[in-house]
Amino acid sequence: MGYMKVIGDTINQGQYLITGEGGKMTRGIRCLAICSWGYIRNKELLINKDSKGFNHASYKTSTIVRPHEPVSLNGDHTHFLLVDNGMRGTPTGAAELRAKLEERIADPGVGGLGIPVILLILEGGLGVIVDVLHSLRRGIPVVVIRGTGRAADIIAFAQCEVAKRSRQQPQFRSATRKRLKQMLEEAYNKSHRGTQEELHSYVDKLEECMEFVDLINVFDLNSEQELDAVILNALMKESGITEDSLLPMEPLQLALMWDRLDMAEKIFSGRHDWPPGCLDDMLTETLLSNKVDFFNLLVLNVVFLKDYLNVRRLRLLYNLASSARSSLRRAMERLGMATDSTTIHLRHVDRLLTHILRRHEMELYDRDDPRPTHRDPKLDEMQFQEPWDELFLWAVLNCRQLLARHVWTRTSSPVTFAVIATAIYRHYYDSTSSDNNHMRDMFEAHFVEFKKLSVELIHVCYERNSLQAVSLAERRQERLGDMSVTLLAMFADNRAFLATPCSYESITQTWMGAIRKASSSVICLAIFCPLLVWTRAVRFLPLGDSGGELGPFQKLLAFYKAPFTKLIGNAISYAAFLVLYTYMILFDFRFEMQLTEKIVIFWIFTMCLDVLRQITTYPSETLQGKLADWIASIWNKFDFLTLLLALLAFCLRMFTITFPYGRIAYSLNTCILYIRAFRFYHIVFKLGPKLVILYRMIDEVFNFMLLLVVFILGYGVAAQALLYPVRPFYLYVFKDIFMVPYWQMYGELQLETTEAPESEVCYDSSNSGQICEDITHYAQVVPPMLAIFLLIGNVMLLNLLIAVFTEAVPAASSGQPGCVRARVYGVFPTTGEGSQVEPDGRKASEN
Repeated sequence: MGYMKVIGDTINQGQYLITGEGGKMTRGIRCLAICSWGYIRNKELLINKDSKGFNHASYKTSTIVRPHEPVSLNGDHTHFLLVDNGMRGTPTGAAELRAKLEERIADPGVGGLGIPVILLILEGGLGVIVDVLHSLRRGIPVVVIRGTGRAADIIAFAQCEVAKRSRQQPQFRSATRKRLKQMLEEAYNKSHRGTQEELHSYVDKLEECMEFVDLINVFDLNSEQELDAVILNALMKESGITEDSLLPMEPLQLALMWDRLDMAEKIFSGRHDWPPGCLDDMLTETLLSNKVDFFNLLVLNVVFLKDYLNVRRLRLLYNLASSARSSLRRAMERLGMATDSTTIHLRHVDRLLTHILRRHEMELYDRDDPRPTHRDPKLDEMQFQEPWDELFLWAVLNCRQLLARHVWTRTSSPVTFAVIATAIYRHYYDSTSSDNNHMRDMFEAHFVEFKKLSVELIHVCYERNSLQAVSLAERRQERLGDMSVTLLAMFADNRAFLATPCSYESITQTWMGAIRKASSSVICLAIFCPLLVWTRAVRFLPLGDSGGELGPFQKLLAFYKAPFTKLIGNAISYAAFLVLYTYMILFDFRFEMQLTEKIVIFWIFTMCLDVLRQITTYPSETLQGKLADWIASIWNKFDFLTLLLALLAFCLRMFTITFPYGRIAYSLNTCILYIRAFRFYHIVFKLGPKLVILYRMIDEVFNFMLLLVVFILGYGVAAQALLYPVRPFYLYVFKDIFMVPYWQMYGELQLETTEAPESEVCYDSSNSGQICEDITHYAQVVPPMLAIFLLIGNVMLLNLLIAVFTEAVPAASSGQPGCVRARVYGVFPTTGEGSQVEPDGRKASEN
């Protein structure tokens, strides 16, 4: 009371619009005002003159308030309840109705809403004392803000005087009554229109209010108290439950609702015997409202998370936390699983995690089948071995970053789950449309946070114990289908984790296998001369913890199974294949198939088998996932194109009529086969970053061509139309339109093409007979057009492309996030012994 305008101004500042039923826009914040009809200015404008229906009222609000005169309605309120008790010119009649309405709202029984109600007193006139009395009679607590003046200070003084004495004696002493009369006179003498006796009669109303002194709470503006804490204490006292009660559930619920952690801690400090499961619903509410401090308080004091989090409750959390358009729902819809009206089961979550992480093996998730015929009734109450892990995945999948950050510290393997979080957020980022910048920025921020956590934690582990840290990076995670965290980091594009010394050492050990020390030249020679393996030029790791040495046969086996040896052998083999292929296409390609071509075809067939082997070694469980991971590599794209062209060339060369096209296909495949040799360059420290630069420039070249083609076509079509005004249609006209301007831009001017081939051209017209056009006039326009075209193409566009490349080269070749200043090889361990997964060169070389 006494702050209606302040409330209205506050609502006006925070107001927003929402779309209601039928597409109608309505205000999102609702504010109901209960007003006395007899004290409303211009109330006749609100009278409906149409007895058969309702009309909109045109009412003009005003901020001018004059003493003892009706006031205008506050336009910042959304609804008004007008009360008429027959009195005019006085603000009476609404107080009793307001108190009854508040009582019904606060009533938890049948017909009530069970919503806590409180009366806040800020300054106020004499009517406020009457309002307070009506509210106190119905058990509604009152909070008085002392220091705001008038009614608030008078009620606070009366409460303080009564609180000093016994609660059974609410009557005022004579000194108190005298002081209250004096305060009433000082506050209302100028505004009160009644007699002095009528003003003093409010002392009796104040005395009646003190019969409910327990419901009156005073907040001093000059104290260090917090207003929300005083209001919460008032609601707790109104509920009739004290801190010493057996189970203070309602005060705890209020503390959670008001986000008052200090009050909740005060409740838990009491001696209460909490039965198991009594706070499970409250813990669910804290998780859904993302209140990390309350969650931590409940888990530390009462709730045992392993008993709380069973299959049924985790399924419930997924369904309550994900709205119709949440990131989790959208990710599932893209996989064809859950729609807006479908209940999320853990089997859906398992399929999503399998799609994101490539492998996810969790029995309880897989058994939670949405089909009624496959549902196990005992499954709902089954508990998880590591409930913190499941709660962390729930928080990350629902983008509750604060909670995920807190729960992450309690997971069974923080390094692994930090990398899992980066994989999930990277998937969300990549699957979000580019025009949704807000969501993409949020996912990117979450990804960066967990990326930093994974890097910092693996650094700490490596500094304390490097051997155990490397084993942690190489450990096969049962939940991830025996996939290591290093391999998961590659799929998650967590290049900062791959660039850490721990990951570098892990990858190097996997890369070299059992070889401890050997130069590249020695390994190349040892491939052809196995006797070098038994010399001191090649040193091997000790055998087991005892430090024993490998036997001669074990050394040979370990040498040839090392990924580094395999790569060098593969590079030598591929170089021999290129030599044979070059000889075949230059000197030995005939319609009758020669021996060299047969060897080449067989060699390409073995390459096809190796591609199939690579696809099967990828950790994804589905064939579609394996193919998607394989084709994501730029080198594998070259492999696919090579095999496709080889198959096309083989089919075309088998027939006489298509044999020339087969030669063309074989020749084009030569270019791709030589470019494919770059895959052996990207592991080299100096050449790898250069490939990254080249790869990044491809996009800029394509963008440049999109700009250039407009000018080429514009000039080419105009020049051909002027030089050859009359000629029949033929397909090679597109060559003249496009290729001539294209080569002119690079310096092959071909100025003879800008001259008129004939002096004039004549053709017959049905109306005017023969018509002749002088082409020499047209040819005079072409050289200026060529000059303008070359100016734009050479000077502007080519220099623009050079500037873009100049900007890209330092960023990629320096220590910035362009490339790793360490040797990150393109071979990563998978589930099978000796198998390998080759990432694309960008991921292997960039940081």
